Amino acid sequence: MIFGLVLALGAAGLAAPAGAAQSGWPALPDLRVRFLAWSGNASAVNAGIKIAAHHLYSVISVGGINIYGSIPEATAFGFHLGLQFGQKKSYAAADFGYMFLDNARIFKTSVGELDQHIIPLRGLVGFHLSPSFTMFAGSGMIYALNYGKKFWKGEVAPLFFVGLELF
Repeated sequence: MIFGLVLALGAAGLAAPAGAAQSGWPALPDLRVRFLAWSGNASAVNAGIKIAAHHLYSVISVGGINIYGSIPEATAFGFHLGLQFGQKKSYAAADFGYMFLDNARIFKTSVGELDQHIIPLRGLVGFHLSPSFTMFAGSGMIYALNYGKKFWKGEVAPLFFVGLELF
């Protein structure tokens, strides 16, 4: 998750406009940090922080309730990296990421417990209802792999989600 934050801040520095300060800390004139909350068919309840600069963004999130695996005791940890275009009234975005669904006992995997690695590929649209409130919805696909299985033994499934961006 720290990796996502570092990538977002690094991308923001690389995306600084021409003429920005070249020494010391990079100029970050367009750095935005927003709170996200969403629900989807992979993980029912999610909250995260979106760090964006120009068209690049990173999301670091936590969540719970594994709908995909029908496991209500799950905890989700994830990050996404993406591109976003259009900023006035609406935007379109696409991203990819990683989510770890820790099912049942947190950070303790036992035989028969199906902790899952999820690789989502998402497309979404957002509508700015005010400067500090945006609604978004999207779809995509996930590649779900149960803990301890070979990578090619995973499953592809559809992904749907809806949420809010605040501040």
